[in-house]
Amino acid sequence: MRHSIISLLLLLLVITGCSEQYDEEAISKAKAVTRSYIESNYNNIESIELMEPEESPMGSIMVDGTVNGVGFSVSLSSDFSVNSIGENAGFPERKAECQGKDCEF
Repeated sequence: MRHSIISLLLLLLVITGCSEQYDEEAISKAKAVTRSYIESNYNNIESIELMEPEESPMGSIMVDGTVNGVGFSVSLSSDFSVNSIGENAGFPERKAECQGKDCEF
């Protein structure tokens, strides 16, 4: 019993110790970059909802959210440049001028 309690406490410590908490400035910048990227590169954006940024297993900043009710996930570098975006089915289409490249945002 004692070993299981100690193991559980250690597991909780490791999990909470490994999740990086970002300060308000970093959270604000990550959300602003994500919003700007989507608005600049995709058509027919009616609504954007963003969750709090989290650290990915590879160390990048991840911002999940929805656009027009369809889910996505953006990976940002430490300098807040966009690494990649994962889009769920039904996500808005990229603007013609942004096909094959990212438009300025």
